[in-house]
Amino acid sequence: MTDLRDVEKRLDQMYAELASLKRIVLLSLPAQQTKDEKTWDDLMAASVEISEKWTGPGAVEEIRTQRER
Repeated sequence: MTDLRDVEKRLDQMYAELASLKRIVLLSLPAQQTKDEKTWDDLMAASVEISEKWTGPGAVEEIRTQRER
């Protein structure tokens, strides 16, 4: 029974060492943009393009017109 306890302790130690190594590796990797950040950046880029091409009334004027109705 002691042998199994020793194996269990060794496995626990190995798991802890692997978790530590994983943490070191993840912290060493260059930061990657998350999906949410990329989506937001894409939206902001599209917003700039749309604003450049927009020929209608400005947002403030459109809101003012809608309130008057």
